[in-house]
Amino acid sequence: MVSLYGLYLGDLLATLMRYHLGHLAMLVHFVLAGYLLFWVLIGEDPGRRRVHPAMLTVVHFLAMVAHAFFGFVLLQSTTVIAAGWYTSVHPAWASSLLADQHLGAGLAWAFGELPAVVVMLLLVRQWIRSDEREQARLDRAADRAEASGDEDDLARYNAFLAEAGKS
Repeated sequence: MVSLYGLYLGDLLATLMRYHLGHLAMLVHFVLAGYLLFWVLIGEDPGRRRVHPAMLTVVHFLAMVAHAFFGFVLLQSTTVIAAGWYTSVHPAWASSLLADQHLGAGLAWAFGELPAVVVMLLLVRQWIRSDEREQARLDRAADRAEASGDEDDLARYNAFLAEAGKS
């Protein structure tokens, strides 16, 4: 998100757009950044330590908010970003640069949020399933403890609370 804000709201965009390799570097950077974000959020790599789905949901929500705010800032802007470069390539018959910028910001906002909502739903589903698996594990442990006559952690904790309530 820092690179998104820095590139578009700073002076770097005009410089990169002036050169084909700069434009390609910018595209590769954003594709890789997006890939890495979604790999962390919904990737199924068994080699890495799993992060709890609740934390992933929060991270994704913050990224969605930052992206939506960026689109909102560009929609409300009265200044054309990288005006020098866009003026040099803007045909006379096209609409105003500011109107083009507002259209692009609206498209980026809308089409960026649609897949983000799908990912958010996947993360919430993972969170629910994770909680269900954890509860099933705790239920099995309680059943084993009950069957063997041993006290499980929950029974010891409840006994502790009952003793504390008597004092």
